[in-house]
Amino acid sequence: MATTPALRRVLLAQVAVVVCLVGAAAAWVFGFLACVLYGLEAEVTGYGAGANLMPVSLWWGPATGLIAGIVWCGVMFPRVTRHPQAQVVRVGAWVGLGVGALSAALLHGGLMLVAGGWFTWGMLAGLGFGMPVGLIAGAVCGAGLRAVVGAAMRYTPADIAKDTA
Repeated sequence: MATTPALRRVLLAQVAVVVCLVGAAAAWVFGFLACVLYGLEAEVTGYGAGANLMPVSLWWGPATGLIAGIVWCGVMFPRVTRHPQAQVVRVGAWVGLGVGALSAALLHGGLMLVAGGWFTWGMLAGLGFGMPVGLIAGAVCGAGLRAVVGAAMRYTPADIAKDTA
C-alpha cells in the first residue's frame, strides 16, 4: 500500500470495527431467533422448560458475533496487507463460512448449557443458518476491505501531505 503505516492502521481499524459490528448484529438477530425456537421446543416437549434463554441469547449472541468478527479480521488483515490484490472477496467469503460456523456453535453451545441439555436439531439448525450468513457477510466484508485497501493504494505519501497542508 502506498500510504503511511499510520493511515493503514487507521483504515484497517475502521474496517475492523465495521466487521465486528456486522458480526455482532447478525448473531444478535439469529440468537434471538434461536431463543424463540428453543422456547417452542420446551413448550412442545417440556425438555429444557423453565430456562430463561432470552437474556443469554441477547448478550451471548452478539458476543459470539464479535468473536467471529475478530477472528475474521485476524485471518484476513495479514493476507490483504501482504497481497492486496489477492482474491479478497472469495477468501473473505470462505473465512466467513468458517467463522459463521464458529459463531453458531458457540451460540448454541451457550444456549444448550443454560437450557440444561443437548439439542441436536438446534446445533444443526444453527449451523444451517450461521454458515450461509457467515459466507455472505464474509463476502460483503471482503468487498469492503478490498475497496478500502484499493482506495488507500491510490494515495501516495505526497498526496497525503498535499491533502493535509
